[in-house]
Amino acid sequence: MDEIVVEVAWREGSRVRVESCRLPAGATVADALQVVGAPREAAVGIFGRVVEADTVLCCADRVEVYEALPNDPKLARRERARQARRR
Repeated sequence: MDEIVVEVAWREGSRVRVESCRLPAGATVADALQVVGAPREAAVGIFGRVVEADTVLCCADRVEVYEALPNDPKLARRERARQARRR
């Protein structure tokens, strides 16, 4: 049976955690997240490209767990402009 080795990266507090794991060929992003115990946040990707959890992995892929932004940058910019006008 063929195996692949992939990395999974996610943030824990102020640190980034990176774990390697061996999976059977044909394993998916969801399988890798489950094996290393990574949280499933807003989105996941492979090398910066957002993918679905059922995406099949290739050897040496790096799965990245993304977090939702704490606030919408566009709305924050509008609010700062609104406050600046009040001054």
